[in-house]
Amino acid sequence: GNATYSIEEKVLTADVDMKNVTHVTPDRPKDDIQINAKLAVLAKVLEDKLQLHAAADTSDLQWRGLKIKRMSLDGVVNQKGLEIDHFSAFVGEKGVLLAEGSVSRKGQLQLKGKMTDFPIHPVLAAAGKEGSGLCSTGFAVGGQLTAPEFAGIIQLSEAEVLEQRIKEAHGFVSLKDNVLAIKNFRLNMEQGHHIVSGMVDLRGEEPYVDLSLETYGVRIEPIMQLALGKKDVPVTGNLDNVMQVRGTASQPYVYGEVHASDGSAMEQLYNSVDGRYLYDKGTLELENFLIKAFYASIKLDGTMTSDGRLNLDMVAKDVDLAHLPIKDDTVDLGGKLNASGHVGGTLTAPTFRGDVDSDKVLINGEAITELEGTVDGQGLAH
Repeated sequence: GNATYSIEEKVLTADVDMKNVTHVTPDRPKDDIQINAKLAVLAKVLEDKLQLHAAADTSDLQWRGLKIKRMSLDGVVNQKGLEIDHFSAFVGEKGVLLAEGSVSRKGQLQLKGKMTDFPIHPVLAAAGKEGSGLCSTGFAVGGQLTAPEFAGIIQLSEAEVLEQRIKEAHGFVSLKDNVLAIKNFRLNMEQGHHIVSGMVDLRGEEPYVDLSLETYGVRIEPIMQLALGKKDVPVTGNLDNVMQVRGTASQPYVYGEVHASDGSAMEQLYNSVDGRYLYDKGTLELENFLIKAFYASIKLDGTMTSDGRLNLDMVAKDVDLAHLPIKDDTVDLGGKLNASGHVGGTLTAPTFRGDVDSDKVLINGEAITELEGTVDGQGLAH
């Protein structure tokens, strides 16, 4: 680089050509910054302050894959710290960041500005998540460099997070004392939308959440893929849901009310599913869970553990035996059955104890009429 200093005018001018420079963060190697850029600086001493103008034309300045093309800064360094009259950066394909404010010598922040079409993938990567999208916001930043505070209305577009495609999202977000607050954050999906409000406390070893999530008219499949961690899921349909989530990822408490419609589960079609649910300490509790499929209905109350153990009271009416998920190829069932009793065992090997009745049942083509009796989990006792 080159630099000149005028003693009479107290002006420093410099240009620096940086090639293959890496800013290393030993404890966070993925946050290393690679720089190939030309930097021009004009600095002028005025009494007790330093007037600073800087501009950078970057051919390659990257942080976690985010490319910053050009930057400029106008400001003053004085006894209080750095006062920024203007800062701008052009990021990604069409992103722009503008800011002004001050940073004190003690690290106190007072900044405001806006960003447009700012890529979010490096921020997600820093949080250990994959995703993409563009963020636009007007913001105010305060607090300390070590604990910044943020408040602003955020808008996302063209986003995909946790394999959920988001057409557009917007809402108020703030960060203070390492507590993230979210208010009426609406996520418009490819079909339907979610609304999120609440807080995420980042101060502990594990984030603690207290969030409400309202869901209207979204497809179930992407949500089930996220919940089950696989692409091929046995559930389809449309979902409305109101849910409250509290606790940590390792110990969540979830309470909600669901309505699903026009879908299938385990290759069986259903018209609607309605009910309340509670998940706590590895156990899912269902209350007044009503499943309707054509002329049939099944009502469930009880629990299912994380390892699939069932403890459910069931009332079933007009269940088509031909649609039961029975894997025994030697048994061909037909007819409609009513049942009332207890479902135990596991998801893969359920058992039933209770009363059953039917006007007509077909077993391998043989008809049994006026069936009525008790099932003890092993067989039918008339």
